[in-house]
Amino acid sequence: MPLRLVRYTALATRRRNGMMHVHLPVARDSELASLFEPLVDAVVELRVADGTPQQRWHLTDAAIPSDWTSLNE
Repeated sequence: MPLRLVRYTALATRRRNGMMHVHLPVARDSELASLFEPLVDAVVELRVADGTPQQRWHLTDAAIPSDWTSLNE
């Protein structure tokens, strides 16, 4: 049920040229994340390294992720 709701919402959002954010508290390589990834334009991973929160972006149309960057910058 939740995946069907996200698919419907993603389609409606694209039709209206809108923006949607989905938070999944799971690893990017999880089965659940792999089901959601085709529905979005980008995936943002978050982590804390040496006490610093960081982010890394993956654009779904490109196979090259960004480097890990600090959220404090």
